[in-house]
Amino acid sequence: MFSYSQIDRMLRDIDKGKMLIAISNWDENYNIGKKILLRTIVDSENPVEQLMNIWAEIFHRQSPREFIDLMVKSGIDGISKSKEDATYYVIYNRGILT
Repeated sequence: MFSYSQIDRMLRDIDKGKMLIAISNWDENYNIGKKILLRTIVDSENPVEQLMNIWAEIFHRQSPREFIDLMVKSGIDGISKSKEDATYYVIYNRGILT
């Protein structure tokens, strides 16, 4: 799981305009909205859900390139998800494949 401070650090690298829109969905007061948004992400069930909440709540499932760049900049090369007898991988950092 990513900690509150790790998520906060990730969010600092997101475009301010995009963050303002995302935060205003939670509260018109910037500080209150940011706390609620951060808590929503941090309280996710697992690290994959935390990242998917960043994708959904801040990027609104848009701008995949920006999201991928954020993941790589945050040191997250990819994620894996096991389901039944298979493991699925999503690679954000193409550099690890070579």
